[in-house]
Amino acid sequence: GKAERFQALCDDMLYQMKRYFDPSITQPIIDMIRHPLDKFIHSKSNIFMKRLRKGRVVQGHGSLLPEHIHIQGETVRLLSPHEVYKKYSVLDAAHDVATLMVQLIVGGEPDLADHFLLKYKESSKDRDLDSILPAYQTYCALKYGVLTCEKKVALQDESLGTVALEYFNLATRFSRTISKG
Repeated sequence: GKAERFQALCDDMLYQMKRYFDPSITQPIIDMIRHPLDKFIHSKSNIFMKRLRKGRVVQGHGSLLPEHIHIQGETVRLLSPHEVYKKYSVLDAAHDVATLMVQLIVGGEPDLADHFLLKYKESSKDRDLDSILPAYQTYCALKYGVLTCEKKVALQDESLGTVALEYFNLATRFSRTISKG
């Protein structure tokens, strides 16, 4: 809920990213991401507290991935893996929205991501979402890029490097829209 906490999470992901790729690849990406994030966090730090006051920091899902969503007829179930602890699920609702959108985009479903966002905005009436969502999308893309790198190393699967770069490039794309939010 606080700008400083979000800044620390972003800084950690940018640092982790350096561990997996040659600096000639990662440094330009890091620079393109860090500047808009830092500028947003420092110039718009009040939006984090505003969202906390407006009840947008909630006990959310914490890991809203497509594989955790099960639809049967009109019933939609959001399953949560056991490794997601409660402390990781108290977050800005924009985090869950960003997580699902990033996963849908990387999964080749950008239209579904846009449709989800439209329906979420209609039902939540979250007027501040557009101003903060690009920052959360950037963070989520970074996080899943790093997690994919960790999986690449653990499984010794070089093909996952391409997927990780896709996440990092998506983070760069989202970071370009931060100031426009």
